This record gives sequence, structure tokens and C-alpha cells, in this order.
Amino acid sequence: MTLCIGWVRKLHQTQEICLIADSCFSGGQRFYSAPKIFPMMRGDCAIACAGATVYSFPIVEHIVRALEINGPIRDRAKDFLEIVGLVEDVVNVCLSQEKEKQFESPGFSMIIAGYSWRQKDSRIFQIEYSKKAHKMVANRARTMLGSRIAFIGDEDIVKKSKSELIRLLQEEKKEGGNNTIDMQPLDVLMDKIESKEISTIGGYPQMVKIYPYMRVLPIGFKSKTDNTIYYYGRPLMKYETFPFPIYDFEKKRFVYMKETTETFKREHDEPKELMNFQ
Repeated sequence: MTLCIGWVRKLHQTQEICLIADSCFSGGQRFYSAPKIFPMMRGDCAIACAGATVYSFPIVEHIVRALEINGPIRDRAKDFLEIVGLVEDVVNVCLSQEKEKQFESPGFSMIIAGYSWRQKDSRIFQIEYSKKAHKMVANRARTMLGSRIAFIGDEDIVKKSKSELIRLLQEEKKEGGNNTIDMQPLDVLMDKIESKEISTIGGYPQMVKIYPYMRVLPIGFKSKTDNTIYYYGRPLMKYETFPFPIYDFEKKRFVYMKETTETFKREHDEPKELMNFQ
């Protein structure tokens, strides 16, 4: 199973969407380098998946191909909200090709998040199976403490994660915090990844941020034990450099990797603090 969380983070006078997930597949074996977040080619939205990969992975690929052939949606002539309807249609038409029909639910869910230039607002939707409608339905994420936030994954883990997030916010408020959702969901996810009682969530987090100026920014994560950088759950090789921000759990801030001067030989450098990056 998976835990994915998407939320709108308010930053000064603007806002950004954060989308995070763990990196573990556990269908009989534990694979810790599983991508679960998929930026779309438009540059203003991304999808996260949880549950049965036998459906979710092929369907995500079909969503990408659907964007390729629908020019106005691909080129952002159509608003992000138009994509939500397209994604919902693609998911259901793909599931209609399931011939066995032995499930009450296909056992997977999605978060689709992006910025609507028409509404001038960040939007997050959960796509889940509706027993009443007998199909997958997109519903706008609910509000928690004034911010839109979505959780998908195992029902029990989602319930506990919501409770843990509320507890963290309450503790921070007692210590003088402003009781708003900042990066606390990342702490909740990491707690589940490190839990010895949960075997279906693991690896390292993966994350993207979606900005109102139509950019999806991937985030790397620095290992807690060494200088390894993880990108969508995969540890970078020593000759790879990483051009995007890296989250350092120890310092609880973003840092970056410095590129070496050699043209073909690249190696990790001690991450430097990115002073002006929030």
C-alpha cells in the first residue's frame, strides 16, 4: 500500500501545491524505488497513485498519451480543470476493458493536483471508486484548517495520518505556531516510512511542488545516514548531479548539490544551504 498526501501550502502572499508519497511496492516483495508521482507534460499539474499497480500504472501511461493527442489540453489552451474531466474519463474507459469484473472496487486511487489559470487558484482532486456511481469519480479535496488537503492509501493508515497531522498542528500552536499546514505532512509521511509496525510503506519520500506560474518542481531527499540523494525513491549514482532543491531532514530545510567542473565526471558535493529558498 501507499501513503500519498497533497496539500496547498500558503507562503506569504502566494501558494504552492505540495504532493508527496513513499516509494515502496509491496506486492509479495518490497521494492523501494517505485515512482508514485507523475508530473504531466503541461507543466502545471501532477498525478499521484496509490493501490493496485496492475491498474494504476497502465492508466497513468494512458493519461499521458491522452494529453499527447488532445492539443488544446496539451498546450494549456484548456484550463487544468478540463484535465480533471479527461483523466476521469480515461480512468473509467480503461477500467471498462476489465473483463473479469470480479471487484467491488479496482483497489486504487489517485490525486490530481494543479493550478487553474481560469479560477486563479490551486486545485486538488481525489479520484476514487464510487459504489453508488459504479465508476471512478473525481472529488475536490476537503479543507483542513483553511487549506485543501488530500490523503490516499490504506484506509487505516490514512485515518491515523490525519489524526497525527492534527496533533502536530495543535502542538505547534501551543508553542506559538500559527496553526497552518506547512511541511508537517512530510513529517507524518516520514513517521510512517520509519515505523517498524508498517511494512507496506517504505523507501524514501518523493515530492513535487506545483507553482501558480505553471511549473512543476521535483524535490530530492538527503539520506539521514549519509550523503546519498534520493530522487523519486531512487538513490542517485555517484556520477549524477541533481539540479533541483534537496530536502534535508536533519536541518529541516532545502539545500542544493554543487556541480563539479569535470565535463564527464560528476560526483556528490556536500550540500550547501539554499538561503533564499522556502
